Amino acid sequence: MYGGAPKGPQVRDLRAGVEIVIATPGRLIDMLDSRVTNLRRVTYLVLDEGDRMLDMGFEPQIRNIVSQVSWHTKVHAISACPATLGTRQLPLNQE
Repeated sequence: MYGGAPKGPQVRDLRAGVEIVIATPGRLIDMLDSRVTNLRRVTYLVLDEGDRMLDMGFEPQIRNIVSQVSWHTKVHAISACPATLGTRQLPLNQE
């Protein structure tokens, strides 16, 4: 799912049931805010290019998404440059 594309087909697919969702942060938040889907049953959450998202100012969106998953969800941030992620910490349990 990504912004700039019609929401209708994306909403239809989500409501039909999916096992894997790949989404941009903004479109995922749109779907969550409109209650088309939720993250309660997510087992794995992968943030691709997490360091770049932080560099680009997406920390509020990342916090929003991560705050909606269950405590037992495994959250992974990956990057093309893994060393850059090792130097960052995002305190997700703080408000």
